Amino acid sequence: MNRDSINKIKKKKERSIRTGKPGLAEMWDIERLLSGHAYGSEIENSLSIAGMAACLEVSVRNSIRKLIDHGEPYLDRTGDFSEQMKFDFRLTRALSEREISFGEYVSHLLPISSFSQIVSYLNVLLGGSKKSGAIKSALSNIKGFEEIDTDDLSQYDSFEEDTYSGFGLNDFSFWPVTLPILNLNDLLRDIEKIFQLRHIVVHEANFSLVNSKQLDPLILSARTFMLALYEITEQLINPGVPRSPVRLSFFEARRAEEMHSEIISSQSEILRILASKGSESFSQIALFLLAQNAFSAFVSAEAEFRALSCLDFRRATRRSIDARLKSEFYERRLAYLRELKGAITAPDDLLL
Repeated sequence: MNRDSINKIKKKKERSIRTGKPGLAEMWDIERLLSGHAYGSEIENSLSIAGMAACLEVSVRNSIRKLIDHGEPYLDRTGDFSEQMKFDFRLTRALSEREISFGEYVSHLLPISSFSQIVSYLNVLLGGSKKSGAIKSALSNIKGFEEIDTDDLSQYDSFEEDTYSGFGLNDFSFWPVTLPILNLNDLLRDIEKIFQLRHIVVHEANFSLVNSKQLDPLILSARTFMLALYEITEQLINPGVPRSPVRLSFFEARRAEEMHSEIISSQSEILRILASKGSESFSQIALFLLAQNAFSAFVSAEAEFRALSCLDFRRATRRSIDARLKSEFYERRLAYLRELKGAITAPDDLLL
């Protein structure tokens, strides 16, 4: 992979809309355009087919990226895509330096010009073969997300939850979607038809393919497929994770606290191991305690700095920013502590 290809991936990521639902946001723009013009033009309708196919492609690539970047078991299944993947020094360096993720690389590289290709990739990532019915089964069983009700929110938190925009790409759609999917075979035929029509529009410049009556079910099917795929992906990699900003902020804060408790436990265990070695480890204990205190001060200062830099004064936003920052540092600290424990319990007992 040359530097231009790596830059393309990075620029694509920079241009993407930060809605969390790539493809659906852009699909809404197409819907608004068509609704505003009240259809009437086969040229507009046909060109919109090309846009719908592009939205579907973006949505599929995003799901592929998220599944792979989540790790196992999806990462291991990318071996079935090996014929499309080529590694060289530039790519290896870009991955090691985190310029791009492996999921971004694979999702960018896979050709998506037909619905059969989409089906084969998703079948593999969901644990089947390229020709299995894994994605069809997942689409048949997927249900809409329901926020877990909780009594933990204070009156202020409940009020703050209402202050968030509540903007939902499905709620404001001219063709809203409900899950589960009731007519899956019809939906799959529509998605396949969209890609077939896109090919004719793009490669033959034929703009008289679709009238207004034909377009409605295609729009609804495209939106349904993208929302269902989004739910399949999220419910696989983030089961039980709330989506309400307020509830999510509490969830993230609890997770950060759990990581912090694990750090304290690991540090205490390392101190006990060092203390068991006798007086020769006293200097190591002193330095470890110094480093431990320095790390705590560093994280606190970074969190305070980030809070002062935040222009959003809602407590949930600030809670999430604080939790995410701390979790990032805690994850690195835990990895270091695991390595350190291995080093001080190794037979040669060498600390580098």
